[in-house]
Amino acid sequence: MNNNLPDLQAHCQSPTSQHFTQSFVKELAKPTHQEKLFLKKMLPLKK
Repeated sequence: MNNNLPDLQAHCQSPTSQHFTQSFVKELAKPTHQEKLFLKKMLPLKK
């Protein structure tokens, strides 16, 4: 029984941590309002 524990834990943790990592990366990828303003000042978009 004990031999199955690490497998079970890894199986249970993997999808959750993957999902967490994905949403974390998505949040990081989202530019904040200040970042958008900064980018507009530094890199003006084509008019």
